[in-house]
Amino acid sequence: IAQAQVGVAIAMQQYQKVAQRAGLRAARLHDLERQRQEVNSLVGSPTAVFAWANRLEQAELRLQRAKDALYDWLVALEYLAVRPFMDQRVQILLARNTYQLEAIAAEIERLQNKCGGPISRHTAELSLRDDLLSLSLELTDPVTDQSQTPSQRLRALLERGYVPIDKRVRYTSDTSIGGLLTSRSVMAATFTVSLNDFANLGAACNAKVYSLAVKLVGEGLGSAQPTVSVLYDGSSELRSCQPGLEAYLGSFGREATSFGAITRLHAPGRSVSPVAGVNAFPTDSGNVSLTGLPLASQYTLLIDPRMGENAKIDWTKLEDVVVKLEYTYQDLFPVGQCQ
Repeated sequence: IAQAQVGVAIAMQQYQKVAQRAGLRAARLHDLERQRQEVNSLVGSPTAVFAWANRLEQAELRLQRAKDALYDWLVALEYLAVRPFMDQRVQILLARNTYQLEAIAAEIERLQNKCGGPISRHTAELSLRDDLLSLSLELTDPVTDQSQTPSQRLRALLERGYVPIDKRVRYTSDTSIGGLLTSRSVMAATFTVSLNDFANLGAACNAKVYSLAVKLVGEGLGSAQPTVSVLYDGSSELRSCQPGLEAYLGSFGREATSFGAITRLHAPGRSVSPVAGVNAFPTDSGNVSLTGLPLASQYTLLIDPRMGENAKIDWTKLEDVVVKLEYTYQDLFPVGQCQ
């Protein structure tokens, strides 16, 4: 009997252990079921769905901003190199993740370091009367038999005040060119710097303005610091330094880009107002507000006789206006340098 009692006690202990383990597993299973229900409820709730949707939209916006920044970088590089980079444009358009954008950024940086070459600088002093407007000859009026000297012809042209540039271009902070022309009479003359005929632009490339200065010439003009405004048209031309560019563009279709061996650009017109010297250029380094803009463009010299110290100048004594143009240029790139 005692042995049977011992056997029963042992069996009861083993049963209790099994029951305890079963109870623990049942509790664990219940806890897992509860967690699964909470996860399903959380994931399937409108709050969770919209939260994930918002995060996805933010990620796409950040990706697009990164692509826009890369594209702006590429456009700036194309302007400096005067050629398009079609492969990189397509890669930016098709990029879908940050790894691809990082690779594109590394490629643009390589092109930036590889493209280009030495930049030369040249200064040209141009007579408005003789060089730019070709008014160097004395003419005689066949009707009145009165002759006009080159200086008189220049003053007559200036007094007509014709300004072909967009009249919406700002002249001062509160006045446009159009507003100036309607409120008072001005003196103006327009000239063009040609990509084929000016200085070395027929062979050099990537010619851009560096600085400009103006000098008034004439005996008895007076002692003052006159202001002569220079209006930059905005329609310009740049010659590319990349050899074989037309063949490269032909592989993509000539209508795919506006770049070419000669690229025509258009930017908003600009007005700069340097202090002009009287019979000598000012001692400073010149006005640099047009720095970086293509040199080959149309310019208009505009003089408001009532602006500032201009009223102290005797404009009837004006014989010539000399423009000092300082510009940068490059020579043709070696084959394969900017690829």
